[in-house]
Amino acid sequence: MPTFKEEGIVIRKKDFGEADKILTIYTRGRGRITAFAPGARKVTSRKTSATELFTHGYYFFHKGKNMDVITEWEILNTFYQLRDDLNKAALAFYMAELLNAFLVDGQPHYPTYRLFLESMSLLSRAKENHELWVRAFEVKALNHHGFGPELYQCASCTNPLSVEKYFQVGHGGTVCRDCFEDGLLLTEDQLLFIRKLARLNWNELSRLRYEDHQLIDSEKILAHYLRETLEKELSAADFVKQARREIKITARKK
Repeated sequence: MPTFKEEGIVIRKKDFGEADKILTIYTRGRGRITAFAPGARKVTSRKTSATELFTHGYYFFHKGKNMDVITEWEILNTFYQLRDDLNKAALAFYMAELLNAFLVDGQPHYPTYRLFLESMSLLSRAKENHELWVRAFEVKALNHHGFGPELYQCASCTNPLSVEKYFQVGHGGTVCRDCFEDGLLLTEDQLLFIRKLARLNWNELSRLRYEDHQLIDSEKILAHYLRETLEKELSAADFVKQARREIKITARKK
């Protein structure tokens, strides 16, 4: 039976039967793979840690008729911080679902793989401002997959933007006053912040100074753009909101 080895990160898991799991692993060389992990739910199984969400490692597969089978593994990073913190867990789960929405089975895309892995690493190590890495991942992932958004000229006619900054999903980003039909009116500050999320590298973003309202505004704007672009609501977005409510309730009780 043919075998192969891939570096990857677990982005989904599902219990199967009494002792097994079915995993979705985003791999560096083969893109998204759905694989069977026999016995992974057994208490004594060595596969347990390797099949947890967000685990990054090398996975060895048997090429199955209907589904590949995980046989061996080498863990590089468990990213346990993403599972031990409610807010980080919710945000990581959201990024994984968003990533999955962009993927097609068996189609590798190394820039996206690296972007996702780096985003998860930064989120896992962040002591505060967790949302910054999620917002940057959203806009950078959109660009990687050709969905824009255009942020520097009119996405419809390519003319310079008017004084008023309009944002229209149907045209793919910012539009001038003449092309605007229906969408959002952006402030200069909102547009500049989203441009920084798209343009700056991780080191530059780690030094970025910003206000809380800029993150809140960018979340609303990008959520609107993603919802219309993907033509669906991500269920993990509700998980993020629920986690925020529970964290606030816990903080009040202290």
